[in-house]
Amino acid sequence: MFWEIFLFELNYRRVRPVTYIYFILILVLSFFTVTSPGLKLSIGHVNANAPYVIAYFMMAFSLFFTMITSSVMGVAIVRDFENNTEAIMFSTPMTKGQYLFGRFAGSLLVISILILCGTNYKRSSVWRPRIAADRPQGVAAMQE
Repeated sequence: MFWEIFLFELNYRRVRPVTYIYFILILVLSFFTVTSPGLKLSIGHVNANAPYVIAYFMMAFSLFFTMITSSVMGVAIVRDFENNTEAIMFSTPMTKGQYLFGRFAGSLLVISILILCGTNYKRSSVWRPRIAADRPQGVAAMQE
C-alpha cells in the first residue's frame, strides 16, 4: 500500500503546475546568481569563491528553499484532512504509518529533484567564464 500512495503523490506533483513554477523559479534564481555580472558575489577584496561568500549565499538560498519545501510538504497531508477523506483512507487495509510515510516520501523525492536540478548551475564555473575565481571582485577590481 505504501507504493500506491507514493506513486499517487508523485503523479499528483507531476500534473500540478506549481511544481514546474517552483522548478523554474529555483533554476532562474540559481542561474542568475552565478551568471549575472550585475550581481556581486563578493564584498570588497574578497574572492568570489571565498567561504564567507559561499556561506552567505547558501544561507540566503536555504531561507528561500524553506518556503518552497514547506509549501510542497505541507499540502500533502493537509489536503486530505481539509476534504475529510482521512476516514475513507483509514478504512482501507492501510496503516497510518504507510499513509503518512508514502505522502512524505513522495513529496520529499519531488522537493529533492526540484532543488538538486534547479541548483545545478551553482556547481559549474563554465557559466561564468569572464570572471576568474581567484581574482578579487568589487570596486577595486572594476577600476583595473
